Amino acid sequence: TLSEDSVDLEKVKTPESFVLVVGNESHGVSQETLDLADVKVKISISNIDSLNVAIASGILMYKFSK
Repeated sequence: TLSEDSVDLEKVKTPESFVLVVGNESHGVSQETLDLADVKVKISISNIDSLNVAIASGILMYKFSK
């Protein structure tokens, strides 16, 4: 998410257990779900407009699987 309290993916410590919630670019994730999140993560990218949900999910799952 791009909210002000989002943490860059590279700075997020992989939790022991977690639920990964992703939403598409046009609709995102509901505010109710965002309010329940312990951590909101953003993927910093350069020279790219945006990532679709499948690519973003793959990056997040790869990072958290290590």
